Amino acid sequence: MKVYGGMALIGVAAVGISETDKSMNYIETEAVVTAAEVDCFVKSSKGKIVEKKSDKMAYMDCKIAPLAAVQFGYSEKDVQQRVKFEYRFTSPVDGKTYTDKHEDEYNADRYQKGKKFKLFAHKEEPSKNRIN
Repeated sequence: MKVYGGMALIGVAAVGISETDKSMNYIETEAVVTAAEVDCFVKSSKGKIVEKKSDKMAYMDCKIAPLAAVQFGYSEKDVQQRVKFEYRFTSPVDGKTYTDKHEDEYNADRYQKGKKFKLFAHKEEPSKNRIN
């Protein structure tokens, strides 16, 4: 039980440090998605489909993901989406527009081309930003 308590305490401390950094060093602003590419992966509580050679998550075309899920003993409900996207934002530091890239495995609908989202831009380094 002490191990779990210690791990929880470390997790809470890490979140606290991250949130403090965000509030002290970043300004909330808006970004817009300029490009987005969605692919799929299969993952459940019992495991995931990985690439044989690297043991990394196997990303695939979303049209074949349900078939792959069933082939490997998963349910079609275990198919999840990942979005790799590019975005632009205007830095509050210098008023210039910057671009960056990010990927998200659980919010593919949120980051489609043309959509706006909340971003945190660094108060001193114009191109530095964070999404969460």
